[in-house]
Order: sequence, then C-alpha cells, then structure tokens
Amino acid sequence: MAKPRLKPSHPVIRTAAGDIVIGKLARNSYVVRDAPQAFVDLLQLLDGSRTTAQLAEALRADEDQVRRLVERLAEAGLLDDGVGASTLSGVELERYDRQLLQFSAYERDSLPGFAYQERLRAQRVCLLGMGGWGSWLALNLALTGFGTLRLVDGDRVELSNLGRQVLYDASSVGRLKVTAARDALRRINPHVDIEEVPEFVRPDRVQVERVLADATLVCLCWSDGAHFVPGTAGEIVHDVAVQLHIPVLEIAADPFDVTVGPLYPNDGTGPCFRCVRPQLQTLWWGASTTTSELRKAQMSVSPLRRTENAQNAPSLSAMAGLAVNDLMAFATGYAEPALLGRRFGVALRTLETRIDEFESRPGCCDTTVGPR
Repeated sequence: MAKPRLKPSHPVIRTAAGDIVIGKLARNSYVVRDAPQAFVDLLQLLDGSRTTAQLAEALRADEDQVRRLVERLAEAGLLDDGVGASTLSGVELERYDRQLLQFSAYERDSLPGFAYQERLRAQRVCLLGMGGWGSWLALNLALTGFGTLRLVDGDRVELSNLGRQVLYDASSVGRLKVTAARDALRRINPHVDIEEVPEFVRPDRVQVERVLADATLVCLCWSDGAHFVPGTAGEIVHDVAVQLHIPVLEIAADPFDVTVGPLYPNDGTGPCFRCVRPQLQTLWWGASTTTSELRKAQMSVSPLRRTENAQNAPSLSAMAGLAVNDLMAFATGYAEPALLGRRFGVALRTLETRIDEFESRPGCCDTTVGPR
C-alpha cells in the first residue's frame, strides 16, 4: 500500500473509557483499548497523502514500528490506498458518494469505493420487458449507476400502467415504453447510457442472440411460464445466456408475495435454468391437491377468461430494491451475492420469509456445449 488511507466510510470515536473505535460495521471495525495518543495521531494522518516513511517522519516515530501498525490496520480491513485516481468524473463521484461509502465500509480488498463504482459503470444490463417489473428495475439500476441499460419491449404505454410502472406519466401514454423509459432514465441519471430495442422477444433463437449480444447481465422482467411450458421465449433466453455465458436474474411477484432470484451465473459454477426447472416445479405445485390443480390450471395455454396482472407499486418497489441490491454485489464483488442458485421470498402481508436452494444437475451446465 503506497499511501495508506483510513477508509472514508470509517468514523473514529473515542469512548468514555478511552478506547478508540474505528468503523461502523462489526465485520470491518476495530476497537483499540486504552489507545495511546500516538495511535490517535497516526489515525489523523492516514489521509492517503503520505507514504509509511513520511508518516513515521511526521510522527517522529520508528519507521518499522509505524509500518507494522499500518499493516495491522490494513489486515483489519480499515485502510485503502490513497494512490490512484478514478476514471469517474467529479460529478459522478459526488452523485454516488453514499454508495461509495457503502462499498468502502464492507469490502475487504483494500480498494477505494470508486473502484467498485467503475465496475458498475462497465456493466451492460439487458432488461427484457419494460412493464411493472422492468421499469422499477431500470430505475434502481440507473440510480446505482449501472453503465448501460438495454431496454427491450415492443409495447406502448397505457393509462392503466401509470399507477404502478414508475417511469411513465400522463405524457407517456401512447408512446413506446422503451422510448418513454429512455427519456425518464436520462433525466434521472444522464451518466447512464440507454439502448432501445422496441421489440417483443419471441421464441426465436436468432432474435434472442441479437438482443442479448454483448450484455453482461440479463434481467427477465416477464412471466411467460418458461419453467412449466416448453418452447417459450424465456426458455430460449436461458439457453442462449448459457451459450454466451451471460448471468440471468429471475424475479416474480404479486401484490402479496415477492420472490427474487435465482441468479444464474451461467459460467459452470452454479445451477442453470434447466437444473432449476424440475426443482421449481415441485415447489410451485405444492403439497396441497387443490393448490396444485389451481396452479396447473393457471399454466393453461387457452383459458376461458384471462385477467391482467394485479401487482401494485409497493410490491414492485420492494422486489426491485432486493434484486438490484444483490446485482450490485454480483457485478462489483464488494460483497457476496445472496441469490446465486437461491430464491428469496417474502409474504408482504405477514413479512414471513423463505429461501429456496437449488442444486446443479450433473452434466447439465457444461457451458462448452450448452445445456442438455
């Protein structure tokens, strides 16, 4: 570490007993009992502008002793390196300031917070569907600074969308969703690039390969029954994502229940869609005969009467926040993502939660040949 710096996320507090507490999170905090004044002086000098030798000179202390102390602070996860400038602009650094502090407070690699924000900026996220799920996800992705959002949807905004699809207002009615969303997202964060694909995704492998090309993440923002009905566009999206090694996040929700995940890494390190499909079917059908019959009927391709989705804005906002929070960890590596091969659910009426774990099937996720 060329010029050690006390992480900007870490406050320094002297307790009534004379101890020094550094940091906020138990994971990356440290308590020094009966800390001498020389130690406090060192902390005040750790601003990233001095080498260890210069710190020793300023403290009029032995350089080896100062180096050992700095090494201990670094091992405790309290320091990063003051050397190096960010490729982010000054405006971006200020915009994401609180987020950079979050990265700094939790990470363990002694990297400055901006290093993780730069990793977010390098992401190209393909959102398939810009309705309730997609609009809320796009909002959160833009606010957190994912660099490029590719919006895919052939639909137009309707008046009934305005109560729950966050990027649209009365002036959007009749416009293509991807265009109206583009304009809103550019107002919200001009540092994010927006790509429009005004198309409905069909069960067409050539189209899907074109739409997903060079994406680093895919968010499936629709429910087409891919886990239950063969040959859907969602199934082809998953197959192409495995072939191209693109991670995919699935979400689902209604006004009363939210489920986020699984996140499929599609690099051979976790289960793929075809691994999860039979496991998820078993969970969905349930143990009750009545529940099983009801849910199987919902998968009918020709219902006698079809109704619209009834999901509301509060459930959508909860789902999107949980999803993007985990995508931040996955895309930057500042923390371990919780949704790899897992699905988190919360019942919004009772706040009961559940986690479903999925396992890889032997031979299913060989990414050199595609899923079997």
